[in-house]
Amino acid sequence: MPFGEQHKPAEEGRSYLVYVHANHADERIMASSKVDKFVDKTEAHYTPGEQVNLIIGGTTDLGYKAIINNTHWGVIYTNEVFQKLRFGQKLTGFIKTMRSDGKIDLVLQKSGKEDLDKNARLIINKLRSANGFLPLHDKTDADIIYDQLGMSKKAFKKSIGGLFKAGDISIDSDGIRLTM
Repeated sequence: MPFGEQHKPAEEGRSYLVYVHANHADERIMASSKVDKFVDKTEAHYTPGEQVNLIIGGTTDLGYKAIINNTHWGVIYTNEVFQKLRFGQKLTGFIKTMRSDGKIDLVLQKSGKEDLDKNARLIINKLRSANGFLPLHDKTDADIIYDQLGMSKKAFKKSIGGLFKAGDISIDSDGIRLTM
C-alpha cells in the first residue's frame, strides 16, 4: 500500500480496510485505504427491505457508514444499533429507505411480521425455559433486554404486545408471565 494511498500512516500489526486493485500504469496489485475513491457514486437501485451485505467502513455523527454489496455507501443510525460494530466488520443488513437525496439508510434487523413472529417465538421459548417468568417488561433498560434476548427494546415491546393480545402472556409490574 503506497504512502499516497494510506488514509493515515499504516502501523505494523494493525488491520485496515483496503480496496485491492491492479495499478493502471503497470498492472501491479496494490491496496488503498482510501476506499471512498472506489465506492460507486452513481444512483443506487435497492428496494426497502432488501437484504444486503455490509462492511462497516467508519463512523459519522449519525451512526455507522457501511459499504453495501461492495458498491455504495449507506448509514446505520446509532439509535438502531443493538450490538457492537467494528471497523471492517462484515455482516448482513437491510435497506431501510432510499432517500430522495440519494443517500441510503440501513438497518441490521428486518422489520415486519416475519421478525415479530421470530421474536415472539424466542420470548415464548425463554419463558418456558425460565419456568414461565422473565423479569422483563416495557420499562426494562434496552441493554438488559438485548443482553437477555438479543433484540431491541422496540422489537421486544412489539412482540410482548402481540403475545399479550393473543392471551399467551400476562404483563405484570415485575415482568412477563406465560399464561398458556
